[in-house]
Amino acid sequence: MRFRRPEDFDAVLSKVEAGARTTLVPDTRVTVLHDPAYPPLTENFQIDALAARARTIYAEIGKTVEWSGNGGASESALAMAAGTPALDGLGYVGGDFHTDHEWIDLNSIVPRLYLFTRLLMETGAKPP
Repeated sequence: MRFRRPEDFDAVLSKVEAGARTTLVPDTRVTVLHDPAYPPLTENFQIDALAARARTIYAEIGKTVEWSGNGGASESALAMAAGTPALDGLGYVGGDFHTDHEWIDLNSIVPRLYLFTRLLMETGAKPP
């Protein structure tokens, strides 16, 4: 399950557990298990500033990058949980992610490398 803020976890888990208590098939039950997982990639002013920097850099080559907040699990969320602003989704453009027919647009490689390199250089020179 996904949740947007760490403080939302208990409420979301309670709803899942409540739904599991209602069974539709006689003589069956649903057991909800949960293990620690990735924290959510939170949204705050630090991430907004980093995203704005990325958007400005990408615009230099006539490209746009959008804020989306997909809520997925990533190393970016681990960095953010440790207090380091991080962006997710700056990889190549593609589709059908996490399937056996995942693909990338080869035309996205050079622009995304440009974005990542410039973002790294600027952030190193002028940290947030």
